[in-house]
Amino acid sequence: MISLKKFAQVFLLFAFLSSLLVSQEKPSDPHFSSEDKALLFKIEKDFTLDAFTGSSISFKKQINEFKAVRFGLSLEAESVEDDQRWDHYYSETDFHLENLNADESAFNLSLTTQLLFYGRPNDRIYPYVGIGPILQYSYADDNQLENDYLDGPMEYELRTKYKMDRFGIGASAVLGIEWFVLSNVSIIAEYNNSLIYYTVDDEQTYQYEDGETLEISQSYSELNLSDGPVMLGVSFYFGSDKKK
Repeated sequence: MISLKKFAQVFLLFAFLSSLLVSQEKPSDPHFSSEDKALLFKIEKDFTLDAFTGSSISFKKQINEFKAVRFGLSLEAESVEDDQRWDHYYSETDFHLENLNADESAFNLSLTTQLLFYGRPNDRIYPYVGIGPILQYSYADDNQLENDYLDGPMEYELRTKYKMDRFGIGASAVLGIEWFVLSNVSIIAEYNNSLIYYTVDDEQTYQYEDGETLEISQSYSELNLSDGPVMLGVSFYFGSDKKK
């Protein structure tokens, strides 16, 4: 049974090829101009809008009728303090109490640039392909203090520290169609793939109550091929006086 993801990919490919085959040989009034700029937003499942390429901002600048450059910036930062407590009762008088105090922080940065190439349109539908580089950086810092109590005095204490740095460089390729529902508003359907090479450095430190410390450090690299879903989005154009 074909999955919804595969169906969407096949449907988009069919629409892309159909748009190319029935496109106008020489449109008399091109929709794009070198003055066009656009902000792009992804349509989420609940029909809210998010940035299309990158979770912070997505921007496109038209170079000419058949070429554009698109930028996506994703910037995320998070800091969490969490205190958890578990009570384990073994009998009416015997219990085990466990406390966990966690201080976590994370930072993620991603920059995507894509050069888009447009085919000749079929009315207001423009097929396009694109390719470009991706840069990514992630940082995580996690500190935890775990205390175990058995019916009164503290029996066990463990401090755990974890740090991770990850840098990625790669490329992405996209295939999509853009349909202008208004002169300055379009609907986008796009399928994307990315290939990213990551280098990772992480450190783990375990400090026990008796003063013993265990440190584990490792560095490694990995190659990640990502098969993205078909995304739906909307573009809002500005910068030129569109009359269509």
